[in-house]
Amino acid sequence: MSEGGEIVQEMYRREPEQKTRMEQHLWEIYGGCWRFNEIIGFIRLHFFFTQIRGEYWRVTAKKIVRTRKKCFAFFDPKVTYEEEIPPGSTNQEVFALIQKYLARAQNERHVKKFFIDTSVFEKIGPFVDWNGLRQSDSGPTIQTCQRNETV
Repeated sequence: MSEGGEIVQEMYRREPEQKTRMEQHLWEIYGGCWRFNEIIGFIRLHFFFTQIRGEYWRVTAKKIVRTRKKCFAFFDPKVTYEEEIPPGSTNQEVFALIQKYLARAQNERHVKKFFIDTSVFEKIGPFVDWNGLRQSDSGPTIQTCQRNETV
């Protein structure tokens, strides 16, 4: 909505204050412009000894609506089968194995109909000390969400 197509860009060129109002509206209502239609889940990656594993978390609502106030719940402890990290692997090799794991996860039954966005991950991944991170990973933790509801 804030970037729009050719027609919207022409309107913004003629009326620059309209673009400012639209961006302000999106920020107040949704916390900013949305890159995707809806974030409805995530894969939490972790290392388990010499394996790469992923947990699948998804939104708890039966009907998904656009909001930044979502509560995610643990859904599946195993997105796809584990990726084994050979002894002596370099950071680049570990990163490539994680990418392979995520590519395979995209084709799993409960994730297949959704898009797994790895764009930011692929940009920062080459600069991460994966072996150092593997050694410091203490395993999965439980994350909870509390809703404030009045009756």
